[in-house]
Amino acid sequence: MKKILASIIFISFLLSCKKSFLDVVPRDKVSDATFWRNEADANAAAAGVYSYWSFPFDDGINNVPGRALFLGDAWSDDATTSNFWNGFWYNTWSGNISTQDPTINSYWIALYGVIRKANIFLTNIDKPIMDEAVRKRLTAEVKFIRAYEYLLLLNNWGGVPIVDKPLETTELSIPKNTPDEVRNFILKDLDEAIPDLALTPEKGRIKKGAGLSLKARTLLYGKRWTEAAAAAKEVMDLGVHGLFQTTSGDGYIKQFLTEENKEVLASWKYDATQRPNEKPALIAFWQVWGEGNLVSPTQALVDAYDTYDKNTDQLISANPAAPYANRDPRFDFTVVTGVGSSTDYGIKKFLGADAGSENVIIRYAEVLLTYAEAKIEDNKIDNSVLDAINQVRARAYGVDVTNVAAYPEITTLVQADLLKIVRNERRVELAMEGLRWYDITRWGIANAVMNGPVLGANGMVSKTRTFSDRDNLRPIPQQQIDLSNKSLVQNPGYN
Repeated sequence: MKKILASIIFISFLLSCKKSFLDVVPRDKVSDATFWRNEADANAAAAGVYSYWSFPFDDGINNVPGRALFLGDAWSDDATTSNFWNGFWYNTWSGNISTQDPTINSYWIALYGVIRKANIFLTNIDKPIMDEAVRKRLTAEVKFIRAYEYLLLLNNWGGVPIVDKPLETTELSIPKNTPDEVRNFILKDLDEAIPDLALTPEKGRIKKGAGLSLKARTLLYGKRWTEAAAAAKEVMDLGVHGLFQTTSGDGYIKQFLTEENKEVLASWKYDATQRPNEKPALIAFWQVWGEGNLVSPTQALVDAYDTYDKNTDQLISANPAAPYANRDPRFDFTVVTGVGSSTDYGIKKFLGADAGSENVIIRYAEVLLTYAEAKIEDNKIDNSVLDAINQVRARAYGVDVTNVAAYPEITTLVQADLLKIVRNERRVELAMEGLRWYDITRWGIANAVMNGPVLGANGMVSKTRTFSDRDNLRPIPQQQIDLSNKSLVQNPGYN
């Protein structure tokens, strides 16, 4: 989206951020009357919301959600951090995370900051004289952004305050809503947005498939299986999205390097004019400060990649003498060995995504796996479930799904077996994309997989983790509890 400089300066001023968890209406709000006049103003205001959502300004606050997404697998059993970054990350999985932690507080502020900007937009969008179709589309796009931020809040903190309007300074004493109430609020925003989102919008704008995909993710995380499968199926039936593939069969890795391809459902656009000296956030952690990788894959993730004998069309055990040979191709696309990191593994997945790239946050492969998982959990297993998983697998091997002798096709219809398969498929397909933590907590396996030594290559021990039930949710920052006049109640287990 092109932004007129004067409009962006004004919007940045109009939406300037107070560091409260709810953030209030700016005192200069009288200027609203001189701004919300026409379609140009509305577009500029929407551009302002988009800009803060995708955190192009490295101010130490608004880029925090991006770090949490792109470095987020270090919270899980799939990765760990370098020594440089030990403080915050170590505390999160050593049982020492504090309610005073500044990074947790910044994450909360950043998410509610975007929500406040969306609320200002939604409160004022009825004022301009403009084309009604454009008004509806912009409203839908901003509601998607608000829903996305609330899902991050829900996934990390559980019940949080629902704020759907700009607040005055006298209105900060808002208690938490229940997780179900937050989820229903997200779904309401998405249901209102989806009909007005464009199927194939102009470059950079939120599309209908993104709205449906986020709805499917929200329902899946809420264990609403039938609804989740239905939402995912709607995306599949749109007819404009699919798995990205190349003639050379390396579509799995090339999708992250090919802008606006059919697999991308939602993304943050990297703006080189705002960060001229940085690569995209997706790969900014590659070989920084002489520390190897800021985020390093673990042996547990490496072991999740199947070993496949193409000659016999069978899965086999890894060869101890050549442990990386014949692995699922996604291993070679994702992990690099022998890099001198804290595990001797590094991330290869996003290398080559330079200025002008997209930071992908929802893609079609996730939709297929959401559909399959929801149907399996609902015990409504049919060939469409197998086809969804096999499409993802076949693409990884660079072949058509019908070429069943060239990849490990799934054929079982046994629910327990399929559940293990689809969970592992999510793990290897979506590795290093910031979703693993939410998977292991919603599956109730975090205690089992997070406790104990973190292993790297050749049995090396990188760190040791300590995890308890309370760690399935983050602590609510004490600063935000204080700002709420104690209306916010701390999550269980945190002092």
